[in-house]
Amino acid sequence: MKSAVGCWGLAFLAWTFGLPAGAQAQSGQPCTVAAQGAAGLRIGGSEVEPPLSSGDCRGAVVARGAVVACTSGADGLPMCRAFGAGQTIDLAAAGAAPSADGLAGLQRVLRVRPGQAAGQPRGAETLLPSKVVLMLDAVLLVDFAEADMQDVDAVEFRRDAVDGPVAARIDRVPGPASTSGAPFTAGPYYWSVPIPGGRPNQTPRRFSVASESERQAALESLRAFERQQAGPLATAMMRAAWLAQRNYDYDALATMKAVGLRTR
Repeated sequence: MKSAVGCWGLAFLAWTFGLPAGAQAQSGQPCTVAAQGAAGLRIGGSEVEPPLSSGDCRGAVVARGAVVACTSGADGLPMCRAFGAGQTIDLAAAGAAPSADGLAGLQRVLRVRPGQAAGQPRGAETLLPSKVVLMLDAVLLVDFAEADMQDVDAVEFRRDAVDGPVAARIDRVPGPASTSGAPFTAGPYYWSVPIPGGRPNQTPRRFSVASESERQAALESLRAFERQQAGPLATAMMRAAWLAQRNYDYDALATMKAVGLRTR
């Protein structure tokens, strides 16, 4: 006969990592959860902090703060809802699909794939522009409050080459800082961190600013989430999930940060 502790441990693993824990887990509701500020979820008597990914989010209660839980909708698009302290996460009532296949990109940028170790250093490059950048709000954001940005005093952005003309520079402030996106036209750019004896992960990195037609096409697709009228937090999370699924990683992170959602 299994002990109560042993049974609870299996249930917790099933919730957090999506491991089988009987028939209930097989019909569970996968989800990915982020928080606005400090928040916690209560699962079987234990409290965990988002962001996290789960194979079954049914029965999780928001112990404190505000969270956004996401899964796939019946149309295959991300579907997210916000929950406050004392509320039980329930995505089925909003039309959730039985799987969360459309959230792989969001889990990647949040580093919360089921079974993935949390809390590991990620480096400044995971927080700065990469791949193709849409710059949806016509601003470039750098969050100096992130743990991986603590040794960074400034970030420079150069056009065309590592030693190309400086398009913008953002100096360190106590929290997030931004600069106008006006100098950034379509084409290649590099960001660099001017630190004496800089760390290996601060080597200049290349990214590209998307064309205006690509930006407008993305904005048109993102309007579908505004029509759900799910509130600012849930809407931002759905937009971020859509962006991440299409490898617009920086824009996904910036979208979440713009409404105060924690990405680490």
